[in-house]
Amino acid sequence: MPRKPTEKVIEHRITFGDFERNAVKKALTLQAENQRLDAATSTLNAVGVAVGGSGAILAGLALLKWKAPEIIDTITEKAKGVLDDFTDGILPKTPVEYRREAQALAARRGQINAEINRYCSSSSPDFNASTCSLAHEAKDQYFEDLKAFQARVRAAQITEDSFYWRFIFGGLGDVDPEYSDPNAGSTRAWWSYFLNFDL
Repeated sequence: MPRKPTEKVIEHRITFGDFERNAVKKALTLQAENQRLDAATSTLNAVGVAVGGSGAILAGLALLKWKAPEIIDTITEKAKGVLDDFTDGILPKTPVEYRREAQALAARRGQINAEINRYCSSSSPDFNASTCSLAHEAKDQYFEDLKAFQARVRAAQITEDSFYWRFIFGGLGDVDPEYSDPNAGSTRAWWSYFLNFDL
């Protein structure tokens, strides 16, 4: 529907005096300052977050350095339990028990070796002839226990080229009867040895 044309036009004007003009100028100036302050505040907030984040990271690293051995030991112990339970479910009990015994022998060998290096070296500040003699006696007993352990494994009819043999002895250094490779204790050598199996 078309509109009717307007008959008359009334124009209203608002004229500001000095007081009103100063008030508008003041409002515009405050708005510009607020925008600059908002930009500066945002920048400072970002800097604060970065500083706070860096501080949190440094605090975390300090805590890790201080508590890492305990944390790693706790995680390792919990993981061993879970892995042992998982392995017990897959493999027969005897190879798993033998593997644990072989690991204990390897740990014992490492401890004996550390004692020999500490107490039997004349350049060591802890050199002690009687403690060195005891360490060598422990070493001799270790090798007797190792031979007895290997004989028990053979008596359990676990053949030397089987998967179970590699499972028991793999990666444990001189606990393994076939130990001759200087890299045999490394993870890479152990995995290549362990994965080259036939049941």
